[in-house]
Amino acid sequence: MALCVLGLAALAVGTAWLLIPPFRGDLASYGEGVRIYDGRGELIRITLGRDDRLCIPVPLAESGDWTVKALVATEDKRFFGHPGIDALALVRAAGQNLAARRVVSGASTITTLVAKLIDPRPRTLWTKLVEARRAFDIERRLTKDQILEQYLNRAPFGGNLHGIEAASRFYFGKSARDLSLSETALLVGVPQRPARLRPDRAFADAANRRDLVLARMRACRLITNDEFARARGQPPWRRIRCRSPRRTLRSSCSGNTAPAEPRSPRWTPECSRRPRRRSAGASMIFARQESAAGRS
Repeated sequence: MALCVLGLAALAVGTAWLLIPPFRGDLASYGEGVRIYDGRGELIRITLGRDDRLCIPVPLAESGDWTVKALVATEDKRFFGHPGIDALALVRAAGQNLAARRVVSGASTITTLVAKLIDPRPRTLWTKLVEARRAFDIERRLTKDQILEQYLNRAPFGGNLHGIEAASRFYFGKSARDLSLSETALLVGVPQRPARLRPDRAFADAANRRDLVLARMRACRLITNDEFARARGQPPWRRIRCRSPRRTLRSSCSGNTAPAEPRSPRWTPECSRRPRRRSAGASMIFARQESAAGRS
C-alpha cells in the first residue's frame, strides 16, 4: 500500500514537473537605480530603482573575500555539487517534517532562492515545485559563480536594501570588498529574516545569527578556530551606522567610514532598539525629491 501511494505521488509530481513552463526570467536586470560619478570617476550618489529599492549590483569578485564562503556554509553547503536541488537536503527535510508533523525544515538551495527572488510567489507546495524546476533551468543557463552573483545582488537586507553592496554601504559605510570576516558573517545572516535580523534595529538577534554563520563556516572547515574566535570577539556594532541612509550613502560613496568608537548615543547599540519614525525606504526618497527639485 505504501509503495502504491509513493508511486502515485511520484507520478503526480512528474506530471506537474512537465507542465511547468521553462524559466525565461530576466537575469540581467536587478532593478537598480542610477549611479552618479564625479569628474574623477568616483561614485558620489545612487538613486532609487524599481519599487524604491536601493540596489548596487557588483561582480562576484567585488563581493568580499569571505562572502561566498559564509553564504555557502550557511545556506547551501553542497552548492557546488548539486544541479540546483539538493537531494540529501530533501530527504532530511522530509524526515524531520514527518517526525514533527509540521514544517520545521526546508531544502532550499541558493539556486532555488534566486528563482524565488526573481519571481516571488505565495509559499505553497506548488510554489516549491515551480522553484525547483526553475532552479534546474537556471543551472543550465548560468555558471555557479554567476548564480552566486545573482543571489548576492538580489537578496534582501532589510528595508529597501537589496544586495550585499548596498547593505555594506548602508550598515558599515564601506564597500563589500572591504568587509571583515565578522562583518561579512553579520550581513550574510540577514536575508534569512531581513525584517527581524537587520542589525541597526535588532542587533542582538543579528549578532546571534552572525555567531551561527561563523560556527557553520568553522564546521565546514572554511575558517580556523583562531579566525572564528577573533571574528566572534569583534564588536561590529561600533561601526554600524544608525543615521539616515542619505548621510550613510553619501559618506560611503565618498570613501569615508564610520569612526571606530561611537561619537554619540546615536551610534551605540541602543539606537537599534529605539523606535524609528520611518523606514529606510521612506528615507531614501531623498534621491527622487532632489531630482524633482532640480528639474523645477
